[in-house]
Amino acid sequence: MPKRLHLKDHLSLDELERRYRRAHEPVVRSHDQIAWLIGQGRLTHEVASVTGDSPGGADEQPGRG
Repeated sequence: MPKRLHLKDHLSLDELERRYRRAHEPVVRSHDQIAWLIGQGRLTHEVASVTGDSPGGADEQPGRG
């Protein structure tokens, strides 16, 4: 069954997108993109498809609650 992760409300969706788009370090950019996509309500397999990560990889990103 597809998983839907939820983020704690520390940053708005607009701020998550802004951080992702402004990030220069590849790892930070990837983490910010994953947080932004999860914040949009995307399922883990959708996030993995967009980012090229494994479906379990989105579960392991820091900053999610």
